[in-house]
Amino acid sequence: MRNLYFFTIIGFMSFALLAQDNKNVDPIVGTWKSSISIHALSDGALKEFEPDVCFSQGYFVYQSDGTLNYTRYKTNKKTGECEKRPSDFWTGTWKRLDDGSYRMENVTKFSEEHSTEFIDRGKTYTFIDVNTLMITQDVSNWNIENYNLVEEYHLLTRVVE
Repeated sequence: MRNLYFFTIIGFMSFALLAQDNKNVDPIVGTWKSSISIHALSDGALKEFEPDVCFSQGYFVYQSDGTLNYTRYKTNKKTGECEKRPSDFWTGTWKRLDDGSYRMENVTKFSEEHSTEFIDRGKTYTFIDVNTLMITQDVSNWNIENYNLVEEYHLLTRVVE
């Protein structure tokens, strides 16, 4: 009887510790897919873009150790098939700042020819709910001819596994 009591106590303690660990996981940790992009123009108009079939297969993976992977798919113009190319794979790190915002750093785009590093500045990461993340980027200083883009919004949806 003592053994049953002992194992019951150990079971409850293990469950409590597991529940506590899950509370400490940052909400950005997980796999996310693009669901929609919106461009805000200087005249106040909003242009909505749904990702095409291939682009919607891409995903971001935010790991609990602070690493980030992004894989993008594109349509092969010759075959019409979706394909993942080495030039469309990104890696990097993320961190949550004291004000609750996020910063992506040391993001590298790999290609057969070269890799590029940059710090992802000027983006705001906002949770709409636990399964929807909105990335906002101020692009008012981008010089895009005949396109008065002010802000760009990307909605990501959590992939529930």
